[in-house]
Amino acid sequence: MTFTVARAPTDSAPSYHGSGAALFWLMVRTTIYSLLTLGIYRFWQRTKMRQHFWNGIRVGGSPLEYTGTGLEKLLGFLIAVVFLAVYLGLFQIGFFFLGLQLSGGSELVGLFTSLPVVPLIYYAQYRSRRYVLSRTQLRGIRFAMDRDALGYVWRALGHLLLTAMTLGVLYPRMHWYLERYKANRTCYGDVRLLQGGRWQMLMRPWSAVIATLILPFVAAAVFMALDNGFLAGLSLLALLAAPIAWIHYTVSSFRILTDTKSAAGMSFTSRARTGSVIAIYLLGYLLIGVIVFLVTTTLMSGAAVVTGEVLKMPRDLDGLADLLPFVTFWVVMLGYLALFLMWSALNAVFITQPLLAHYVTTLTIHNADEIDTVRQREQDDFVEAEGFADALDVGGAF
Repeated sequence: MTFTVARAPTDSAPSYHGSGAALFWLMVRTTIYSLLTLGIYRFWQRTKMRQHFWNGIRVGGSPLEYTGTGLEKLLGFLIAVVFLAVYLGLFQIGFFFLGLQLSGGSELVGLFTSLPVVPLIYYAQYRSRRYVLSRTQLRGIRFAMDRDALGYVWRALGHLLLTAMTLGVLYPRMHWYLERYKANRTCYGDVRLLQGGRWQMLMRPWSAVIATLILPFVAAAVFMALDNGFLAGLSLLALLAAPIAWIHYTVSSFRILTDTKSAAGMSFTSRARTGSVIAIYLLGYLLIGVIVFLVTTTLMSGAAVVTGEVLKMPRDLDGLADLLPFVTFWVVMLGYLALFLMWSALNAVFITQPLLAHYVTTLTIHNADEIDTVRQREQDDFVEAEGFADALDVGGAF
């Protein structure tokens, strides 16, 4: 007689091993290349950033891999720009004549011209996420997402209309339904992700956002009607808490949506905390501010010294003083470029990477042994890659 001993479910806690120094110099180097190529290199910059972030994430000791290329993004961007030029041009011409017919002028053109962009934004968001997943691998197994971007667009527009009609109160409903649509079409190899839960679960953290965004205006309107301008202005001070409330909702909704996802017997738990995320933002921007202040002070002091030396030149070298405006201009320009490079690099090091590390290291995968049973799937081919997302400036993460 043989006995089979069932294995106990195994939990796996992902880890993050990205280097801040390596990321800083990567950002500085690639930003310089982007400036020298008038922005063309930014497609390769984003690719290298993702490779850095993905390789820093370990699941069961195995790193994520990002296989996208800068050339894919560049070609996709060019294709998307051509399409957008024709698409938006046709709408703009139509709305222009409509504005002339309705009002005898083009006053309405500016309002209506922006409307066709809205569905494209949602289309770009879905396609961008699908492209990133298709270029992400774990243990050689590819992630993927179904080809349902148009279905996502129509649903997003319907939920957006409902959210607008309720003055944002039902935004969690839109958030949950759209996340479920994307999650239920996401696969890791031959395993499909499923989003459970209910949208009402997001209402509690959203109530803080409502309290800090809507109630202050309502209270201010009431006090203005009572001719009490002081209390009306005092009510609007509550808006200062809106960023904290939004961060709380972002973290809480991520935790709730993660905890209600499953895939082939695996489930997930997130311990991400609002306080930790706020601390990352506060400490990160404090460090960035201090460093930028020190660099700016040093540059201004150097410029003042150079200017003083030029002004003290002998009369026979007075012609060199004519170069002072030219020298000042280039000092200012180089200083601005230095601050731009430093800001983007420091933001990646002190904000983006710590946030990613926090979300990764507070995640737990339950019954993680099921990952070993996942099988490969076919490669997804993209024509425009993230072209629409880049053209509309709504690119995915990083």
